[in-house]
Amino acid sequence: MDTKILTPSLSFIVLAGLTSVGCRGEPLPEGDARGWADAFNRGDAAAVASIYAEDATLLAPNRSVLSGRDAIHQEVDQNIKNGLKVELDFTETESDGDSGYKVGSYKLSDDGKVVDQGKLVEVWKRVDGDWFIQRDIYNSDLPHPPDTLSEDDVAAIRQTIENAAQYMQGGDFAAWGALHSEDATLMPPNHPRVTGPAAIQQYGEALPDMTIVSVDDLEIDGRENLAVATSTITMSFPLPEGEGEGQDTAKQMFVFEKEDEGEWRITAMSFNSDILLPSETPTEPPESEAPGAEGAQAQ
Repeated sequence: MDTKILTPSLSFIVLAGLTSVGCRGEPLPEGDARGWADAFNRGDAAAVASIYAEDATLLAPNRSVLSGRDAIHQEVDQNIKNGLKVELDFTETESDGDSGYKVGSYKLSDDGKVVDQGKLVEVWKRVDGDWFIQRDIYNSDLPHPPDTLSEDDVAAIRQTIENAAQYMQGGDFAAWGALHSEDATLMPPNHPRVTGPAAIQQYGEALPDMTIVSVDDLEIDGRENLAVATSTITMSFPLPEGEGEGQDTAKQMFVFEKEDEGEWRITAMSFNSDILLPSETPTEPPESEAPGAEGAQAQ
């Protein structure tokens, strides 16, 4: 799932005015309607930047002022790559001599879903007969996202981790795979990465039978639509040739994303064992090869 996290630098694209829906006094001339939204939505950063004055400033919330057409061009070029689309609606425009302003609103969408909306004011100036945006300021109508996960979100993530352990222990790897997003990645030790619920299910079906003894030290952190969880896990499994049971303790980490329907799904997961790999025990060198042996014999 290609999920984009919006920042103030991403949403500045709403600030350029193109059309006048309603006017008070003398409207800005048609010279300002040069296809800002069309240019942005087709990915033409240079055309967008050309609507700004050389000394234009952008006053976006929660960040420093952007000064100059070149700086705005760089921002536009970077933000176009995020695949967002913009709609603009202006309710008031007016000019007097070589100065003017616009008041309006914006909507940002991602794959047809509105992800931000707010209001804006633009100051325009006329230079050599052409109108340019000189000052922009805007802010969102949406409430600021919470700094921490809600209790319901934490409970849902905890339940998903508990379900994952139960499904693995019960051998229900179809249900285990379904806990993951469509583009989820599993990164197990000593094995290539596994991508997607179906492949993750197949990986699980090839594992030996196991019993999940406990999931401990669970910590969950995140905000809005992204969360990270870590825990330890203790497992037991049958040893070959009737040698009884073995036990392993491991560390695991999950990355969760909250999907459009409100469901938390695993988008990345990795784990590794606490058990040390077997190694050869160093042996003492023969007495004749010990340091100083020849000197001792000579004496």
